[in-house]
Amino acid sequence: MKKQCILFVMLKLPILILTCLCMQGCRNISVETYMDKSLDDISCIAKRSNKPFCIVLVDSCQELSKEYSSYLHNDYKYLLNKSIYNFVNIRSLENEWYLKWLCPVSIPLTCVFSSNGKLIDLIPGAAKETFLYTQLALENRKITEYHWPNRFNISKTEVVSLLDSTLLHKNLLKQGVYIKSELQKISNSLHYPYTEYLQLMGELKENDTLQAQYVAKKMLKFESSYNLDLYKQEFVTAKRVIDPNFDIENEPTIEINKNLVYLYDCEVSKSVSFDIPIFNKGNKPLEIFAIHTSCSCLEQLNYMTKDKLFINRHDSIVLKFSFTANSSEEIYRDVFINSNAINIPIFHITVIANSKK
Repeated sequence: MKKQCILFVMLKLPILILTCLCMQGCRNISVETYMDKSLDDISCIAKRSNKPFCIVLVDSCQELSKEYSSYLHNDYKYLLNKSIYNFVNIRSLENEWYLKWLCPVSIPLTCVFSSNGKLIDLIPGAAKETFLYTQLALENRKITEYHWPNRFNISKTEVVSLLDSTLLHKNLLKQGVYIKSELQKISNSLHYPYTEYLQLMGELKENDTLQAQYVAKKMLKFESSYNLDLYKQEFVTAKRVIDPNFDIENEPTIEINKNLVYLYDCEVSKSVSFDIPIFNKGNKPLEIFAIHTSCSCLEQLNYMTKDKLFINRHDSIVLKFSFTANSSEEIYRDVFINSNAINIPIFHITVIANSKK
């Protein structure tokens, strides 16, 4: 009987140890890092623990975002004791608002917050400096000098303060509070669609139709391929405020039959031509603002003018391109067509070229 008991303990001991380790591991993960928690939820966790928190904007399809997570959990895991981490996948619909709020130039982006939810710093990338400056921001509870490239053309210190105020007013609007004068000041400094949209929501809450239409018209001045891509629903809302009969089906709509172009039997230094037909399926003129290629080896030939290119309703044009291979290996190049299309304002086409065997 005694032997059976010893044998039972010996068999069960590894399982007990493994169970304890798993429980410990799960406990550490749940305390230290989260994935796609809402800002409200992570703020509550931070307040309860009286710890600052970092929201890291990542792209689930990007290698650098995966590297960030690996570095944090290995080389810089000591940061997990200094802060609560919440990884936010920007490809999730519920997280789109972060992009609209911050307009980041690059991903990953670490947003450092105090325990009471004040934005302290914005730190880009996944380099050694990223983690060292994050440590400084967490320890000193203030903005660092680490450069954050931004679209606002003002200093990082000003931008972070204004973005923090923007977030505050976004949350106030959720509670039904609209402080018009303060939000207007922020909007006058940042000059981007998101603050205009928040003002628009405020005016609609106040039932001030005339002022709402005024703000909506101001917002539409920011309409560009990039902004239309990022703020599509917000622009649609603005257009409906201006014109209650607005119908999205009437808007210019781009259609290109393929987003992949394969070029076979290419020879180094010899040009190959190909066409890309573009259709406007909408009821308003389609404006092509710009056609960008990722390499000088890929040229657009027949529309070289810097003026806007118009395609009438239910009409089409053909873009002609020339590609010159600079290597005998398989080559990937990109074409970006920027327009006022409501469906795909920035149309991306990948060109894949294979050399002659």
